[in-house]
Amino acid sequence: MLSEFLKRYQTRCREASEAKEYSKVTRISEEMTRELRATPPSSDEVLALLRVIPEQPRYELASSVMVSAWFQLSQDYVPVLCEIVLDTRCNSWHEQAIELLDELRDPASVPALVAAIEYRWGYDPWYSVPRKALQALAVIETPEAIAAIQSATTSDVDLIRQEAIDMLTN
Repeated sequence: MLSEFLKRYQTRCREASEAKEYSKVTRISEEMTRELRATPPSSDEVLALLRVIPEQPRYELASSVMVSAWFQLSQDYVPVLCEIVLDTRCNSWHEQAIELLDELRDPASVPALVAAIEYRWGYDPWYSVPRKALQALAVIETPEAIAAIQSATTSDVDLIRQEAIDMLTN
C-alpha cells in the first residue's frame, strides 16, 4: 500500500534529519525514488492519497504523494490537482500541483492555473507559483491559456509581467 510505503520512508528521513545526518536523508530519498521507479504505484492509489490533501491541507504525506504521482502520471489527477491549486489552505502544495498540471497539459486545468497567476505569498519572493502557472498555461496553448498569458503582461509584478512577455515573444 502506497501510504505505508511513504510513511516508512518519511519516518526514516525524519529520524536521519533529527540526527543531523543530512547525507543519509539524501540517500534515503534516492532509495525511495529508485523503488518508485522500479515499482510505480497504481494511479488509483496515488489518486486516493491526492484526494486527502484538500480534506487535510496539513496532510503529512502530501509532498511524498505529489512525488509519487510523477511515477504514474494520469489525467485522472487533474480535477484534484486543480482543487488543490484553487484551495488557498493548500498553498504549501500549489507549486508541486502546478508542476504536475504542467506535465499533464490538460485544458481543464486552465481556470485553476489562471487563478494561481494572482497568488502572492510572502514566502514566495520570486513568485514561483504564478510564474509556474504561466509556464503551464504556455504548454497547454488553448485560446484561454494564451489570453491569460497576454493578460499577465500587464501585471504589477515585474517578474510575472516579464515572464509573460518572454513567453509571448519567444
